[in-house]
Amino acid sequence: MKQLRPVHALVVFCLLLGTTAAFSVGQYRLAEDAVLEDLHRALTQTLRQHPHSVVTPDTIRDFRSHLVTPELRATAYLSLNCTKGDADEVQPHYQMQAHAGCSPLMLLAMSDQRGTYCLLGATLLWAVFYLLYMRRHRPLPSMQYVGNLGYDATGGRFYTSDHQPVPLTPMQRDLMQRFFDAPAHTLYKADICDALWPKKPDASDTLYTLIRRLKTVLRQHSDLDIDSERGLSYQLKTKQ
Repeated sequence: MKQLRPVHALVVFCLLLGTTAAFSVGQYRLAEDAVLEDLHRALTQTLRQHPHSVVTPDTIRDFRSHLVTPELRATAYLSLNCTKGDADEVQPHYQMQAHAGCSPLMLLAMSDQRGTYCLLGATLLWAVFYLLYMRRHRPLPSMQYVGNLGYDATGGRFYTSDHQPVPLTPMQRDLMQRFFDAPAHTLYKADICDALWPKKPDASDTLYTLIRRLKTVLRQHSDLDIDSERGLSYQLKTKQ
C-alpha cells in the first residue's frame, strides 16, 4: 500500500475547501435572488393598493404585510426616487423603490447553508484524518528503510509502511538485519551459511528453506523480494 503524500492530501483539502466556499456563495446568491423577488412582489401588490407615489405609514405597513420572508418585515423599507422627465415637463416623476435593509451577514443567515456545514465538516474531518495519518506514519528517527520496509535498529524489529511489526522468526530477523547492513543489500551464500550455521558442513538446503519462507513473508508485508544470483549470492531488492 502506497503512503499518502502531503501534496495529494493538500490537493484534496483545497478541493473540499473550494467546493465548500463555492456552495456557500451559491446559496447566498439564491437567498439574495429570493429577497429581491419577494421585494418586487410586495412592492407590486402595494402599488395596486396605493397607486399614488406617496410613502405613508399605511403604505409601509401594507408593503411589509405582503412580504413572505419574516426577516424582511422588520428591516425592509420604501423610498421615492426622483427621475427626470422630458424637457418641457415641469413636474418631476417619482418612482417608489423597495429596499431590503438587511446586512450581508443577515442575508447569509437567511440562506440555506446546511450543505455548506456538511462540506465544511467533511473538510475538517479530512484535515484531522490526515494529521492522525501523518502522526501514525511518521518515520522513527532510528528507522532504516529498504523499499517500504523499515528496520528499527534500536529495537531490532522490522515494520511495514503502516508501522505494523512484521512477523519474523529469530533466524529470519537475523538474516534480514544482515541484508539491511550489507553493501547493495547483497549477501553471498557462503557467508550466510558460515554466519548462521558455522558448525554445519553443508547448509545449502537449510538456507534454501529459510530464503523461501522469508520471501513469502516479505511478499505479504512489503514491496521487497530476494533475488538469487546463480545460487552464489542473494540480493534484497524492491519488486520490479
